[in-house]
Amino acid sequence: MAEHRVRRVLVLSLVLGMAVLLPGWVAAATHYPTGSLCYDCHAVSKTKMVLNTHLIKLSQKAVDLGVTGGQPVPCLFCHEPNASSAPFNVARERVDGGYKMAPVLDHFDASSLSKHPVALGSSTDDPVGLDCIDCHTANVTVTVVSDGAGNARIHTVDAATQDLPIYTTLIGTPASAAQVSANTCQASACHDVDGGGAGDYTAPKGHAFTAATINDGAGATSCTQCHGSHNSYKVESLIILKTDGSTSKLATEPVANLVTPEKCGECHAQDDGTAYTAQGHGKAGITLTCTNCHSSTVAHAFNDLVFPTGSPSANPLRYALVEDTTAQSVIRQQAPYNQVYSICLTCHSQFATTGSHVGHDSLFTGCNDCHEPHARGVGANVMMVRNEIPKVNASGVPVYGDGTGSAPYEPITYTATTDAYRADGAGVCDSAECHQGQLAKDDTTPIWPLSSLMSGDNHSEGDQTPGADCLSCHTHGDSAGSWGAADSCTACHGTSAANIYPDSGPENGGNVAPNRAGKHAAHVARIAAVNTLSAVTADTCAWCHPNGRHSGDEGGATPEPSELHDGTASHFQDIAGTADTGDSVTVGTSCNNVNCHYNNTVTIADWYGTPTVDCGYCHQYETNYDAAPPNELPNAHSTHVDEVADGGYNMTCATCHDSGGYVDNHQDGVVNLSISGLPREADADAAYSQGNSVSVKYDGAGTYTTCNNVYCHGDFDD
Repeated sequence: MAEHRVRRVLVLSLVLGMAVLLPGWVAAATHYPTGSLCYDCHAVSKTKMVLNTHLIKLSQKAVDLGVTGGQPVPCLFCHEPNASSAPFNVARERVDGGYKMAPVLDHFDASSLSKHPVALGSSTDDPVGLDCIDCHTANVTVTVVSDGAGNARIHTVDAATQDLPIYTTLIGTPASAAQVSANTCQASACHDVDGGGAGDYTAPKGHAFTAATINDGAGATSCTQCHGSHNSYKVESLIILKTDGSTSKLATEPVANLVTPEKCGECHAQDDGTAYTAQGHGKAGITLTCTNCHSSTVAHAFNDLVFPTGSPSANPLRYALVEDTTAQSVIRQQAPYNQVYSICLTCHSQFATTGSHVGHDSLFTGCNDCHEPHARGVGANVMMVRNEIPKVNASGVPVYGDGTGSAPYEPITYTATTDAYRADGAGVCDSAECHQGQLAKDDTTPIWPLSSLMSGDNHSEGDQTPGADCLSCHTHGDSAGSWGAADSCTACHGTSAANIYPDSGPENGGNVAPNRAGKHAAHVARIAAVNTLSAVTADTCAWCHPNGRHSGDEGGATPEPSELHDGTASHFQDIAGTADTGDSVTVGTSCNNVNCHYNNTVTIADWYGTPTVDCGYCHQYETNYDAAPPNELPNAHSTHVDEVADGGYNMTCATCHDSGGYVDNHQDGVVNLSISGLPREADADAAYSQGNSVSVKYDGAGTYTTCNNVYCHGDFDD
């Protein structure tokens, strides 16, 4: 609140003495700055003076200020531009270099757009409300004191020869003008961290300078670098900052030279420089500017500056978008900056239904806890992830870890999706500010350090190592809350309620990664049917994948399939679950000698393609049957199917196996037979006796199927 001074005298309250001799009176000492006239303040005619005063002139000023006999004269009776006849310039400096009384009346009248709402009638009394002596306390209550030698001291100094530095009158006892911001503006009764006040007025709490720069230069360090001590003639919030970084208190300063609400960049460099345009919301593909999120028409106030009520502003960050206030952050607890979603849901509406990151203790963390939309302080991190989590309590005081730690905040590294869990402890999910002291859902296992959660039975796929792709299961938009894993199956497998294999259903947008398509459905269904297993669990996976269903690089940019049996150290299981010892495999190419396919080779192209599947796809076929091992069909098949030249009858598959069964249902463990293809069966008495078909079909012991009353074998009664 310092006022620059050039040989000026502060006279905040004055009980004026007479400057003329009347009978029986003693002349009072002179007490005015040189160049002033007695008649500037006094009158000798009863009709022109305020009665019961020391001849105070009954001017319009006296009327407006409410000068009353027997009461101290208001401060502004003297401290207004026309109080003295001494010549002044536009900067309110004495033209002749003499002393003056600081003229401040227009700081508080309608000529100022914003001002401290001081009562114009302020005097050395301290009425209810904000008045001069709420800030100016030292020296000023001592008004005019004669020195006994024809002169007087005003506010303890000789007005004719001495100056009264304004900072010496202020609360907080600043030792110099440079200390006014810290000692006076931020005094406990004024603009400290929680605000202050007295009587029926309230001082708004001070705000931090860390987010503000001056003309894209250094950050602000004091109140008076931006705000006037008493007023601003043309800008809200007592702003006197100019666009060139200097300040101006002149009423004649063009408004174009001053920092007005729409000139965000003069104070805020958040959208300046490479960080914002390279990594923040200004980067290619987003290219937002200040006014996409903030409005210059919203009052830029951290508190409501309308006195005397003084209540917190509903929109201190001047948002142009609707702020979601449904949940508060446990990380940033200082209101009103503690909204979990802030304004982010306006664009990122997909998270409105999935929810924020919520602990099982129902405490919320939100968008701005992890992300910095302007990319300030993200370092080399991607996705605007902060390089430290700025945890604070309700008063805005930093909290390190669970409160038992010390500065600085733990560093965060997030340059790839595998940086959730890092060996150096700097993973984005391994921050002490977020997880120290927190427990997993079992209420036993600590979440921090994250390594304590990565072993044992905490993950269905076994122990996790640093660099594990946590985000392939823990997704930002998980239906159980951000970074939950409730959707970890459906993200890849789609309709997991109906199957376990990767079918890339609608939950994955219909996108098919190479290993998430193919013939999983047919294989799972056949294996499950033959072995009485469930098709919606992982029970069937081991038939082909020895190390489990997630043994590949499923979450990678170019995902690889889960590991297959190699035919040497581990073997495919045959359809009935026994080891298939004659198999081999070329990963990504084919399966060879697998019993399920009667030891035929099936290619990877067929897995993803649409091959024609008939008897010959797996078996020796009627058109080119070879009775030589190892692929000949069992028992009497060679006699029936082999060519006549090779001693067979050259019968077709459909002669014994009906067309509806042998194509699709054959792998269900039942040998599908039909008399519909048999020759000369007009009497329809042919029949098959089904034996222990499942075990026999797959090289097990048992009775094979027999034929009865068929023409081929002597039943000529057709």
